[in-house]
Amino acid sequence: EKEMIGFWLSGHPLDMFRETIKTFVNFEIKEFKSLEEHIDKEICFAGVIVSIKKGVNKNGNPYSSFVIEDASGSYEFFLNGKKYVAYGDFCKENIFVLIKAVIKPAWKDNTKLEVQIEKMELLEDVVEKYIDSISLSMSISRITEGNVKTLSKVCKKAKGKTKLNITVIDDEDSEIALSMKSKKVKVNAEKFVEELKKESSLSNCISYRFNKMPF
Repeated sequence: EKEMIGFWLSGHPLDMFRETIKTFVNFEIKEFKSLEEHIDKEICFAGVIVSIKKGVNKNGNPYSSFVIEDASGSYEFFLNGKKYVAYGDFCKENIFVLIKAVIKPAWKDNTKLEVQIEKMELLEDVVEKYIDSISLSMSISRITEGNVKTLSKVCKKAKGKTKLNITVIDDEDSEIALSMKSKKVKVNAEKFVEELKKESSLSNCISYRFNKMPF
């Protein structure tokens, strides 16, 4: 779609990582237009790599530049030295990445600002590596046989490695709650939410939250 008509017609491909992005991302690529507003702020953004260039500098050391796009825009980044060694393999077109960075004065010219990449990870690996568990909350009056069966069906369709926690809340006093951890059932977080939303009778009465580990 992007190659044919210049934009994504049926939705941006990052939509498949919607919940992961909601959990980790605090910055959109369009915000790079005003770097001075974010000096020393640790930022986390996601995107798809749409183009790359690789080369060797005058000292014979390899480097790469790549353009990342999200739904808000695109921006070009550079990797060299130790960062190239650590993350050069991520420089491939049409892969989805999550990046942690900080905006600092450029080391060669501190009158200019640059985006210093601190960490990169494939978006598809983020759930397995950095989502500790999913917490579900549900009022006790919603614990029906039908909802239990539906939740079980959703879990079976979304098998994975993420732990599942369930909190049952009293209808009259929300401070009274029973929290439980599933020892046997584990799910793929993104797939679980996708399947949960298909079951309107269940999704309308259950809330969820991704519990993340530091990225």
